[in-house]
Amino acid sequence: MSAKSDNNATCLPIISWVQKIALYETKARLFIIGSNNTQTRFRVLKIDRTEAKELNVIDDKLEYNQQEIRELLVM
Repeated sequence: MSAKSDNNATCLPIISWVQKIALYETKARLFIIGSNNTQTRFRVLKIDRTEAKELNVIDDKLEYNQQEIRELLVM
């Protein structure tokens, strides 16, 4: 999958396999979990809720499996 702009530059998506998205929340963070359709590969965005004046979004660029996601959400 690619998209061309007016200057003929090719742009490719960073994650091309995210099919499902779920949002989880704690008092300190929001977790946006993206997965493939079979829910065997996951990516995570962590949004800090403790700083009211600044948006702090963390993408650790890791790929998780289902067990690792469960462990992350239990913390």
